[in-house]
Amino acid sequence: MPGFGVKVPHPLGKDVAIERLRNFAEDIHQRHPDRVQNVRQSWEENHLIFSFATSGMSISGRVVVEDRLALVEGQLPFAALIFRGRIEQEIRSQLKELLK
Repeated sequence: MPGFGVKVPHPLGKDVAIERLRNFAEDIHQRHPDRVQNVRQSWEENHLIFSFATSGMSISGRVVVEDRLALVEGQLPFAALIFRGRIEQEIRSQLKELLK
């Protein structure tokens, strides 16, 4: 499966950033309820594991929260590869908004 990745710097420190990202996947669903379904997320220390479906395709990944950086990496089905830029842009936009 092809991957995707996003890096978003932030000024908050790890604990505050984690608190702001507590509902990251659900926030994406609320912004796009007609396009994002089956949202799941769980936390393991400073790693947010998430998955959701869009246009009938499953997307999964993780967000690693560090003191000054949030790193997102994930997997896309081949059929979603043409949307990788748009998916990365949406995730980056959502993270910037939550971590400002």
